Amino acid sequence: MQDDNIGLAVLKQKFLAYYNEKLLKRYAALEILRKALLKRFLLRLAFFVGVALAYLVWVLASALPLEDIFSLKMCFCHALYCVIAFYVCILPVWHYKTLTKSLVMKQTLSFWGEQESEGRNVLISEDVIISSGLIGEGYHIFERDDEFCIANDNVNITVSEVYIYQNETKIFFKGVMILLDFNKKFSGKTICRDKAIMTAFEGKALLVLVVGVPLFFLFGGMKFYLFGVFVFFNVVALYLIGSLLLQKLKSSRGINGGNVLLEDVLFAKKWNVTATDQIEARYILTPILMEQMLKIKKKFHGKALDFSFFDNKLLIAVHTDKDFFETTSLFVEATSYRQMEEIIEQIYMICSVADLVK
Repeated sequence: MQDDNIGLAVLKQKFLAYYNEKLLKRYAALEILRKALLKRFLLRLAFFVGVALAYLVWVLASALPLEDIFSLKMCFCHALYCVIAFYVCILPVWHYKTLTKSLVMKQTLSFWGEQESEGRNVLISEDVIISSGLIGEGYHIFERDDEFCIANDNVNITVSEVYIYQNETKIFFKGVMILLDFNKKFSGKTICRDKAIMTAFEGKALLVLVVGVPLFFLFGGMKFYLFGVFVFFNVVALYLIGSLLLQKLKSSRGINGGNVLLEDVLFAKKWNVTATDQIEARYILTPILMEQMLKIKKKFHGKALDFSFFDNKLLIAVHTDKDFFETTSLFVEATSYRQMEEIIEQIYMICSVADLVK
């Protein structure tokens, strides 16, 4: 643990020197753009909030009956107004996010000798993901946002934001995948699946169910169509939860091997482990490795973390909603170093796993 902290401290010092020399001027230039886009965002937000407040005052002054305020037509107009307001206000945020990635992210990652994917040159292929056994059959729609590769001694490390769908609407995985390519080959396949009760997407589906109940009792005395809305959203929530749990059961069949009984009780509590080579699995899955995996899960803000050893590779799949490649935010000064430190810690944790396994 002490050596780990020392190594991270040394890396932070080296990167800070690199940041001051190569990146600080670029981020300082972005601050001018950030302030302009932030002003645009605040003006748009103030306009839509002002209109909404004026409408609320008018409704209260008019003393309209609840049946008119919550009529189907008016509810549709309210929802449409919120959608338009959200879209118009969020445009400066999206614009700043996209622009900062293209301007500074590549040079930031160059500190680790990165090689960025150019879109058509996919670094983590669908075949590799399927071969890992982390997903089952039927998941053939893959999307990627950003992807890059760094070298750590004799280990090639690829980090990619991946979305996997069973069909056009049903998502199976959303998060970050990390592929470590070693010079040695594993004799078997070892798969570790997080015992987390639910992923972020399943949690949102459950939230619809939980919130829907009090809303129904709160507005149950209104028009009958509210009951229909309540039933619809809860049926959708139950369907999503049920289907996603079935997908997990289906994906767990991705390996023809037995469950591994581990001496480490903590590891067994966190992950379900299956392997084709029991001896190799026990040799690989050490308490130190478990500790590093838990750190990666925490640093990447993961809801769950699955990983697989196969061929000469280790594939780590972190279920998370957070964008890994964001070093700036419209609501934080561009020269703020806090988000940059998080990326340093994330990459250091990945390299630490590579050092343990190789």
